Amino acid sequence: MPENAESKRKQAVQVVAKVVLNATILATLLAAIPTFIDWKTNPGGIFQTEIGTQWTPVFETWFSWAWPFFFAFLPITLFMLDWRTEKPNKDHGMGPDEYE
Repeated sequence: MPENAESKRKQAVQVVAKVVLNATILATLLAAIPTFIDWKTNPGGIFQTEIGTQWTPVFETWFSWAWPFFFAFLPITLFMLDWRTEKPNKDHGMGPDEYE
């Protein structure tokens, strides 16, 4: 495999890894909010009993929020990563001497 193609492949793998990691972190944190609210309000008594917290319904509730957030954040994080790493050029109105 040519050296240039190998470096492009490595760069693509790094971008995918960053996007998946960022989407996972955002989805995990955001899904914790409605899960905590449900756990605290305890609708129907399914999250907490006299014995204590029932962790299976808590995890199921978290997961039911996390996977849609994850898939929603995938394109957003890809866009943000592309936007953040975009190199300025003459089409953007900023030459190399203007942003140094």
